Amino acid sequence: MEGAVMLKDTILLFDRYTQDSRRLHESFRQAGCECSAVVLEDNDFLPEGVLSVYDLFLGYFAEEGIDIELVTGFGADKTMTA
Repeated sequence: MEGAVMLKDTILLFDRYTQDSRRLHESFRQAGCECSAVVLEDNDFLPEGVLSVYDLFLGYFAEEGIDIELVTGFGADKTMTA
């Protein structure tokens, strides 16, 4: 078996940032994937490094010089990849 598969430029998209979301996000980080987390329903108390969808679309990535292209999962409801 070859080495571990590493996901590059991964964005975790959550409905809400719950305890389970935080655990999944931390699991990715501990596995060596420095991915971004984006939350659809912002409760105004997001931890550092977790963006609301508004931050994503209102210029956060443009300010940081990161070029992204969003692609929907054709036919799959509530899915999005970057």
